[in-house]
Amino acid sequence: MKIEDIKFEGLDAIELTTSKMRLIATTEVGPRVAFFGTFDGENMLFWDTENKYKRDDWHLRGGHRVWIARPMADESEETYNSDNLPAQITRKYDGFTLTTPVDPANRTKRGFTVTVVDEDKIDVENFVINCGDMLFSCSVWALTCTLPESDTTYAY
Repeated sequence: MKIEDIKFEGLDAIELTTSKMRLIATTEVGPRVAFFGTFDGENMLFWDTENKYKRDDWHLRGGHRVWIARPMADESEETYNSDNLPAQITRKYDGFTLTTPVDPANRTKRGFTVTVVDEDKIDVENFVINCGDMLFSCSVWALTCTLPESDTTYAY
């Protein structure tokens, strides 16, 4: 297993590779998994290389990320407020954790931990942390954008 800092589509990122798979997560924006596939294969995830999917300062980009949802406000800015901010990286011997800064509006931070289980298997644990001193209720979404018209099967 190898973990190194790289550029992906012009963004700072972290790449995790084994002999059988490759995972790239953006650290400059997100955090989000931008690429997942076999070591020498194509990306199994949708990634907006044409920069088509935007709303104001927010950019869908694609890949996999953690999102919060509030009742009747699934598309409000607080759900994706920290998407454009750099992620904090915590490296481990068998993977890494990427975490957003604390969102000033809702006092939460979100992210995921990637752990290599075997040469051909990873575990992705998504989380939201309440950093405030009040109860915060939300739904946690782990969104994964797959390729349109793909016949790829995903096993969980």
